[in-house]
Amino acid sequence: MSTPYGLRFLRPGFAITEGLDRAFALGWPHLVVLDDDPLATALPAGPWRITRAAAIARVAPVLATADTSLEAPSSALALVRHAVPFGVPRGFDDGALFALEALIGAENLAAAMIGGLEELSRNEWRRAHVSAFAFFLPLGFVLERVDDAPAESLRARLTAIHAAKADAGGPITPALDLVLHDRAGARSAGLAWAARRAFLRDPATLAAVAERWYAIGSADEQAFFLATVGAIAGDGLVASVREAVRSSRIKAAAAAWLAARGLPPEPPPPVPGAPRAATLAICRAELEFGCALLAEDAAADLRGDEDDHTALSAGADPTVFDATGAAIRGSAAVFFCLADALAIIATDDGALIAYGAACSDEDLRAALAATDADWLPVATLALPTGRLVALSATSTLADARAAGETLELALPPGTYDVRQARRDDDDALPRLWLRCT
Repeated sequence: MSTPYGLRFLRPGFAITEGLDRAFALGWPHLVVLDDDPLATALPAGPWRITRAAAIARVAPVLATADTSLEAPSSALALVRHAVPFGVPRGFDDGALFALEALIGAENLAAAMIGGLEELSRNEWRRAHVSAFAFFLPLGFVLERVDDAPAESLRARLTAIHAAKADAGGPITPALDLVLHDRAGARSAGLAWAARRAFLRDPATLAAVAERWYAIGSADEQAFFLATVGAIAGDGLVASVREAVRSSRIKAAAAAWLAARGLPPEPPPPVPGAPRAATLAICRAELEFGCALLAEDAAADLRGDEDDHTALSAGADPTVFDATGAAIRGSAAVFFCLADALAIIATDDGALIAYGAACSDEDLRAALAATDADWLPVATLALPTGRLVALSATSTLADARAAGETLELALPPGTYDVRQARRDDDDALPRLWLRCT
């Protein structure tokens, strides 16, 4: 009895059902199966299950453009040459490629792609369009689903092709490097690759891919993540799904995921406490190299040089307003860019901060008054004395104070959970909530 190549990597108990264990070993969610395929019954509803008619409708126009047909990707060279100069922009994204696999079989598709690669000249290989990378990378998944014996033969042919042409350069070379040496996707990042990374790597990887998934991506991307990573057995996703109930774009789906496992969601966190009007402070400053928010005793250690900025800005995106956790000489901080106006106000449970560029005092006050939001975790700040300071990441505390370019507030000493309001409206000012824990 034939056995698909990928099943040699089966991990019993990895997923919540035996059928999903098998699906993960075969590359799910990076596949498409027809709805009469035995594997389809093991999969949740999603883009990986498709009718035969829908699959034909998806691939026929692309094959026609490539000068081949469903009856004969017989013209392997035509199929591959279609992808090499033009690639994904002409229709061969992962969905079309996997739909073609579902219709003609993994072995036939892999043989067509590899046969075409064998016939490519070194010049065609070298000059392939950059999108050829995205066309050939899924070949790794397709080979997982080829039966053992032909899979070994096809891999040997692919290895020989790589050895003969890799030095020519171009985008096909790194794609085949990943296909042959990375088992398709172990190095890939992003919500769409999270389940594959968790399957291929050690158990600690699940914690890494689960971290803050509810704070990034679109609703569709978050739903894809939950449907795939959420099929992994164990409780490694529970804490982040509970956070997703209150912070994601798919709150109902996250609550349903917990309910299906008999797990109640945690109650939503309280909204920010009542503002204390007398504590409102507004500052306008030259913050070209970003703003650091940290405890006063940590701010006193700033030297006002490039090393400070390098440490504080590590991991930050200087093109967006988003705040990120930072560290400077052993002290935690929060760092953000693009602001030249800051406002802070104490609340019953901590503080609210609003900031932005070219905004009025009225804009800042209005932002501080708007407390209804999804509050996404950013960092944890320890305030041993309770004194909080915001200042330029390239200034000493003394210089910033002398220039009137600090924002300061006295809070109760303690540890503060720092969260940022999700900004679905680009015109909304970014806001931070510091809540005493």
